[in-house]
Amino acid sequence: MLIRTLPLSNGNYGGILQAYALQRVLVDLGLSPVTDLSVSNPLPAWGRTLARLVVRRLPAWCLRSRPAAEALDSVLAEELAEPLREFVSEHIAGTELFSRRGVVDPTILSGFTTLLVGSDQVWRRRYGDVRSFLFDFVGDRDVRLVSYAASFGQDHLEGYSPRLIRHTAALARRFDSISVRERSGVSICLQRWGIHAHQHVDPTLLLTRDHYASVGARGTDLSPGCLTYVLDDSAHGRACVDAVCDVTHLSETRLHRRPASYPQYRSAPAEYRRADVPTWVRAFADARFVVTDSFHGTVFAILNNTPFVTIANPGRGSTRFDTLLDTVGLSDRLVTSTDDARTAAEREISWERVNEVLERARDDGLGYLRAALLPHSVAPSLRHD
Repeated sequence: MLIRTLPLSNGNYGGILQAYALQRVLVDLGLSPVTDLSVSNPLPAWGRTLARLVVRRLPAWCLRSRPAAEALDSVLAEELAEPLREFVSEHIAGTELFSRRGVVDPTILSGFTTLLVGSDQVWRRRYGDVRSFLFDFVGDRDVRLVSYAASFGQDHLEGYSPRLIRHTAALARRFDSISVRERSGVSICLQRWGIHAHQHVDPTLLLTRDHYASVGARGTDLSPGCLTYVLDDSAHGRACVDAVCDVTHLSETRLHRRPASYPQYRSAPAEYRRADVPTWVRAFADARFVVTDSFHGTVFAILNNTPFVTIANPGRGSTRFDTLLDTVGLSDRLVTSTDDARTAAEREISWERVNEVLERARDDGLGYLRAALLPHSVAPSLRHD
């Protein structure tokens, strides 16, 4: 079985952990999954090394050009992602489906009779070629096509032209079973693709808190009080963090700090070095409070029963937060102002109720995967309208 998700080479904690969780769950079901680890950077390894050497030596006046800026961004992203690669290589069985950008290796593809796409925002146009995440390169109908918790990222088909909607609808109708992560995704599938989809939680929620404790045991102890994992720096976000730290009387431990530029990073690389995956996981378990604008930051606060506040981040896809928090009855933890942040920080959470909901959602997701993927199981219906 081959799993396709957004490229793990991007160095995204949530993307890596959802891929890890989905693969681990499938192994526990007795399957032999392999994840496509094709890199998002089309350059070969030697080309990426050469690019790093070149951009480090560019004169200042070159940095203002668009090609140079794009090269710098690519090199910066790759260097920041370095601490996360060890976890991928150790814990995620993988192959490279694409021999080069946009070209599938037919030899590798022929080795799989089941293809599964998910999770993450694989069907969000701005993040990649959605047709490839609907397996447009598969012509053999004997191949089983399934999705699990695939996401559109928004509550509408952002960036889809009428032609692309028609094409993706035809591709989606070939699937044996379709599962989406957000409730809005169910509506999109019905209204724009004419199919009935099932809604399930993110793969990270299919594993238990105890499982992640074993992952985090290898991480560094940061002893966080108020752990902040904020992806988009802004005055508003800073004000919300300060408000929560003030209310909780906790000092801040920052888990994410992105340099504004590659030269800034090179001037103090240790200051911007990212935590490895086990340390990231452990931080959410050890924290006394969490402030984040990240979807998976919110997920891991909930998994660990750590009180949290999530700063609304519409640019990254608000519908993801809406479904997640509404599912566990914590919609009031999503804040848009410092006053909301203060109020939410003072409010206690009934974790017993949250954990009961998570257990039911976990059982539902595992039940879907069993039915969709195991021999002799009855797959969930995929009706066409």
